Amino acid sequence: MDYVERNLRKDENVIIKAKISPLYIIPRAVWLVLLVIACVVLNVVVLKDKPTDIEGVSAELGITSSDDETADIGDIFQQIENIQSIPGQIESNKKFNKIFNILKPILWSFLGIAGGLPFIIRILTVLTTHLVITNKRVIGKQGILSIKTMDIPIEKIDNVTFSAGVWGNLLKYYDISIKSVGSDGWTFHGICNAQAFKDCANDAIEKHAAQARIDQAEQIASAMNRK
Repeated sequence: MDYVERNLRKDENVIIKAKISPLYIIPRAVWLVLLVIACVVLNVVVLKDKPTDIEGVSAELGITSSDDETADIGDIFQQIENIQSIPGQIESNKKFNKIFNILKPILWSFLGIAGGLPFIIRILTVLTTHLVITNKRVIGKQGILSIKTMDIPIEKIDNVTFSAGVWGNLLKYYDISIKSVGSDGWTFHGICNAQAFKDCANDAIEKHAAQARIDQAEQIASAMNRK
């Protein structure tokens, strides 16, 4: 039993329930994938360990074991200079590896916070958002840790609108905004049946207004008859 079913009153029936599109999580999934790719590239290209053995450092410095007798004297002296710099280069590479081995966990932690957390929150939002129109009220609930609830009598609804950004237009989900008398309104995200929901809201408002006019006319007629 969900939030709405637990809060229905006597003789109250659900007219329409807003459907949260599972595609609403795709933007966060794309963002997470991009961050993972960026982190992998950084680890493989930028933050990869540098060689700390003589053979690896020699290759890094371009030291060859060529016995070419026609080698230029300048190249020979350069090779000698490179060979002499091997111990210093090994020490420098060790420091580089030490620093970047500290940065790698920070990088992956950033990935978890910047990419993974919004993705998880978006999934939970899809699973925990409820919005319905009944024959008496508009009822809604959203939020995970900080929960917001909405309970508006039909007669208090001012208007219902929906909009979509770039992702919403592509994936056919929308943001529904509900405004009522005396409030700033509520917005529910990722709704795929927004048009049908808005139409039902407008129908409910019109039916309630028509019934209110009938009741008012009956009251006036009753008052006149008593005179």
